[in-house]
Amino acid sequence: SNFIVLLLSLELISLPSYVLATGLTPGKRSAEAAWKYFLYGSAATAIMVFGMSYLFGLSGSLDFTSTAFVENLVRQPSPLFWIGGLLTLVGFLFKVAAAPFHFWAPDVYEASPTPLVAFFSVVPKR
Repeated sequence: SNFIVLLLSLELISLPSYVLATGLTPGKRSAEAAWKYFLYGSAATAIMVFGMSYLFGLSGSLDFTSTAFVENLVRQPSPLFWIGGLLTLVGFLFKVAAAPFHFWAPDVYEASPTPLVAFFSVVPKR
């Protein structure tokens, strides 16, 4: 229910995933997939934090389930709310590999060993 907790939970699952993407027997292909995964993940995190900062600036609260958060956003309607919400959503959807932000998944899934693919396809989404 808090943007900081949401960000920390996503990053605590993403950072080990970047390392695991190299596979049990590192090779050129798995290293390339892990590197792409890391770069795209870093960009998605930056986009998501930028959107969260817009929402925090407009509402004055990091707790997105509180009534104060919603009331402050409703009281002063701004196009920045839509921009911040969209940026936050884009970063989140990338992190859970939801369409249309799943372009990194085939590369990582193809280059990683099967047990890691099963892990990647289930654990980060829970």
